Amino acid sequence: MTKSNTKTAEAIADNMQDSLETSIESGSKMFKDTMDQNVKFWGDMQALGQKNMDAWMKASTIMMQGGQKIVAQASESARTSFEGNMKAAKSLASAKSAQEAMELQSQLMQDMASTFMAEAKKIGDVQTKVAQEVFETVSERMADGMKSVA
Repeated sequence: MTKSNTKTAEAIADNMQDSLETSIESGSKMFKDTMDQNVKFWGDMQALGQKNMDAWMKASTIMMQGGQKIVAQASESARTSFEGNMKAAKSLASAKSAQEAMELQSQLMQDMASTFMAEAKKIGDVQTKVAQEVFETVSERMADGMKSVA
């Protein structure tokens, strides 16, 4: 080989070495960028999952507290009803005639129906409030989730 051929071969080898190093750098950068994007994506997914879990826990807490309020309201209603029934039994027992007993019984039935409707309304109001609070919690989470997806 002549000196010029040797220099040409060396230049080609150097050029190939530079191309290889550039390719490796470029591939490494693409790999790193892709990995960074994947890490960010999975971090975002984890945060989204955590927010969903937080919203679910909040909604569950609201439902549990609502259930407790309904049980307390029903218990109070049962206690009040029992006391009213005891008074009614005493009133009926003290009636001086069949006519008076019939009038008392009729009045007691009307009072019981009114009381029942009032108590049912109270429980219905609690159920409505709980449903609204749960719906608001879920709706807020869905809206926030849609923002993060968009």
